[in-house]
Amino acid sequence: MKYHIAKGSLEETLVLPLYSRYICAQRYPHIFPGSRRLERLFASLDCEGKLLEGPMGSFAALAMAERHQAMVCEVRGYLLDHPRSCLVNLGCGLDDTIAETTDGSCQGYLVDRPEVIAIRARLVPPGKNETCISANPARCDWVKKVDAEHDVMVFSAGLFPSLTNSQVKQIVYTLSHRFAGGVLVFDACNHRGAKLLHGGKKGQRGTEADAPFCLDRTESVKGWSGYIQSVAERNCMRGYQDLEREVGWFSKALVRFCENGINFRIVKVLFQS
Repeated sequence: MKYHIAKGSLEETLVLPLYSRYICAQRYPHIFPGSRRLERLFASLDCEGKLLEGPMGSFAALAMAERHQAMVCEVRGYLLDHPRSCLVNLGCGLDDTIAETTDGSCQGYLVDRPEVIAIRARLVPPGKNETCISANPARCDWVKKVDAEHDVMVFSAGLFPSLTNSQVKQIVYTLSHRFAGGVLVFDACNHRGAKLLHGGKKGQRGTEADAPFCLDRTESVKGWSGYIQSVAERNCMRGYQDLEREVGWFSKALVRFCENGINFRIVKVLFQS
């Protein structure tokens, strides 16, 4: 019997990033790798209605798939120099980046709210080198459960834009003190992007602590903690592979908008040793 995914449910929200990769692998097989793991998953699901319909839905799928590829690239790059690192997927949802990038030689931690971890246990059970931590990702008490004996890389795809400015700053501050010499990687956009994402909700240039998170200047992250060594950014839609050359005119325009209009990028923060 197939697992039922009700329209508008938490399960549907969690499945969307995986479905984005699944359909992009079919539409653009030369730039997005296919996954038997995802094929088996969607063969076992019964979804109400069609996911990510229309031109905007198709581009949303493209953006989520490319964000995943960006994170995979960052994790693999880090593991080349730090093969025994601990990996922390913060706000993991159903994401399988750790399983995709490791061979079981390093420890992985999957952090998300209890209700999300419960759904994950049914749909995407953890691998032998993965430990699930049921906790609110924004409260940072989960850091005590991570073995920090080796270098630690924390990566988060899609979580920070759903938080407030003060929550993100507190996460960065806490991680910089807890994981000396470690790395944090996350996605961000500017105030215009945050406003669009939240349906016009006020969030003016990151000045209000409780406003939706936005990042106008990547360099400003260094001011969030005295234990930050460096901060770098990379364009998400063109910095890892140039999607503009692979898609139609409508998606080309949106790729440019993501780059110049909302500054959708991947931010990497290196903590001091």
